[in-house]
Amino acid sequence: MEHAVAPQPRPLTALPRRRLGLAPAPVETEHVAILFTDIVGSTALLERLGDVAAHRLRRRHFGLLRHVIAEHGGREVKNLGDGLMVAFADASDAVACGLAIQRAVSAAVEHPLELRIGVAAGEAVTEDGDYFGWPVIVAQRLCCAAHGGDVLVADAALEAATDLSAHGARPLGTLTLKGVREPVESVALRPERQRAAQGAPA
Repeated sequence: MEHAVAPQPRPLTALPRRRLGLAPAPVETEHVAILFTDIVGSTALLERLGDVAAHRLRRRHFGLLRHVIAEHGGREVKNLGDGLMVAFADASDAVACGLAIQRAVSAAVEHPLELRIGVAAGEAVTEDGDYFGWPVIVAQRLCCAAHGGDVLVADAALEAATDLSAHGARPLGTLTLKGVREPVESVALRPERQRAAQGAPA
């Protein structure tokens, strides 16, 4: 009696290949100025006020910021919990907005908060309304490095800010920022009203 021979499976290399027809989507880039804000001492604020009161304070704070951002032609990209990521077509608008935000926050005596801001401009990858790449990383890192009340501005965005002397510009030289290969030339700005209130030289 003859035994039936089981068919041998074809090797993977012999299987017919299908064309999926999925071409990689083109990568879109855009020259953009990115601004990040961050509330200084947010954890201590939460512990002091409690969840509900801190949430109400954040909501009023972000309402104030959004009003100033709209006045300067910015577009909110995302809310990060303690701050906002904002995009501008023009770096000068981003710098002006950062200073205007600091003035507005310092004047809001009913909910006093300290804010730090970072601004950078350059070519960024854009997808679904979000931005990725060098200016995003630099702006976020500068925001983290800023003191309360300061606007840290980098590179190309510096060239757009024409009257830096009116805002107590403090050259910081080249900063080494986490995740950024090359050191970044930066300047710290602070609105004159805040400097006068703190007794800083005009």
